[in-house]
Amino acid sequence: MKISQEVREYAKDYQSNENIEVKLIDDPLEGMRQKSQEFRATGAELYHPAVTEE
Repeated sequence: MKISQEVREYAKDYQSNENIEVKLIDDPLEGMRQKSQEFRATGAELYHPAVTEE
């Protein structure tokens, strides 16, 4: 596949001594807390009836 070849070429050209810094925009634990609250607020049910627009 073309994309796989492109990734291989990029990796080959990439200098291993370069540092890549990844910064999270949001705190993942805070996001999970918010989703937990949303889940409980909607009844803590896994399956909800479908909403149809008429």
